[in-house]
Amino acid sequence: MQVMVEDVMTRCPVAVSSQATIDEVLNTLVAEGLACVYVTNPENRLAGILTDYDVLKHQVLGGDRKATAETLMTRSVPTVHPNESAVALCPKFRDGSFARMAVVDDEGHLIGNLSRRELMRMMLAMEQVEPQDAAPSASTSAASARNDSTRLVPAPRGVQLARKSLTTV
Repeated sequence: MQVMVEDVMTRCPVAVSSQATIDEVLNTLVAEGLACVYVTNPENRLAGILTDYDVLKHQVLGGDRKATAETLMTRSVPTVHPNESAVALCPKFRDGSFARMAVVDDEGHLIGNLSRRELMRMMLAMEQVEPQDAAPSASTSAASARNDSTRLVPAPRGVQLARKSLTTV
């Protein structure tokens, strides 16, 4: 089964203008509950990425809140095209090389976001698409064994005691 990036990506990712102030970026990160925002130029071409860590570090060090996103952003952003194989990208995410990739068209316009979460959803969907009427094979037996062995493991005793004392206070 061939799954393309455009099949699993998040469309219309949150982005800010390269001229947005750090205050505006901070408000966007908090209001949207994001760890990062893409930065685009006036033509909606990807210019960079700005993370919550970058903004926090800037704030803690007393940086100017009226500075622009362009001055603080990281310019090297991993990108992928929508017609590339999503499955082929899994090793890059698995190895920890990437947490997300910007999806851009041929002109460099930002059109989407591909993150670990989307790839995990894709893997789950691919497992569920397996033929239901086929005889159980070694791979399906292994998958069902994985599901049967899933269980809740209680927290260590010290953690349980700490939780109880927090709830009684």
